[in-house]
Amino acid sequence: MESSAILYLKDMLSAVNKVLVAAESFENINDLRKNSLLFDIIIMNLVVIAEIDQKLGDNSKQVFSFIAWEKIKLFKDQIQSDYFELDLKIIWLVITEHLPLLKSKLEKIVNDIN
Repeated sequence: MESSAILYLKDMLSAVNKVLVAAESFENINDLRKNSLLFDIIIMNLVVIAEIDQKLGDNSKQVFSFIAWEKIKLFKDQIQSDYFELDLKIIWLVITEHLPLLKSKLEKIVNDIN
């Protein structure tokens, strides 16, 4: 695997961790808009995750086909086109269910590579 792909995966894991740490202060979906700074940190890092997805080559995505790359791309498209009308239910679902799974998969990849 290319060293750039490894760096991208590590950067993606870092962005996932930033989202999860920022989200720790939120108890439920209604809290998302109460702290605009943390919300912006979360959204920005979700965009970073999606941008890294675009930079990864098809070969890397095939090697790690157990990651839902297409869902990441679709999510990025939604964030970029509907930023001011984001569906908080989707954001909350991503934070509480999808990112913990992505984190565990990325950690496994990074640990296996190291």
